Amino acid sequence: MKAHDDLLAAQNLNVGNANIASLDIHRIAIWCDQRDRLRQSILGSTVMQAWYQNEGSQLKQILEELPQGTTDADSDPQRSQHPRPMWANKSDEISHNLYMQSVLDKATKSFDTLAREGPQWTLRSMAYLTAENQISQNASLNVAERRIQMQALC
Repeated sequence: MKAHDDLLAAQNLNVGNANIASLDIHRIAIWCDQRDRLRQSILGSTVMQAWYQNEGSQLKQILEELPQGTTDADSDPQRSQHPRPMWANKSDEISHNLYMQSVLDKATKSFDTLAREGPQWTLRSMAYLTAENQISQNASLNVAERRIQMQALC
């Protein structure tokens, strides 16, 4: 964990504080390659695959979908295997962007930060699940009103 955090600190990515569109995707990809090599050297490829395969696949797809440098991936579909989807509504696009940001945040977060945020995250998560359950169980709300209130939770 210390080796991971030291390697991450050297990259100085600050993904959590940046807009997705302004991220240096190339540097994040380099960090992820370094992190994967570290994991493999410490854990071995079998354990690394078992523990991190899904996370790695999600991150790879996001990195391929995001624009590289100053050229927008939307304007050059040959540039990416996963071009940015066209969204039917703004809500779906916002949800997808939040998902991408959460995957990037997780991939670039130190173990030290995760340990400090763990208890806070648990409390926020429980509060969200409680509120979500209350909205779902509220018989006075129709489907559209429930959807609006659920979106407001995010």
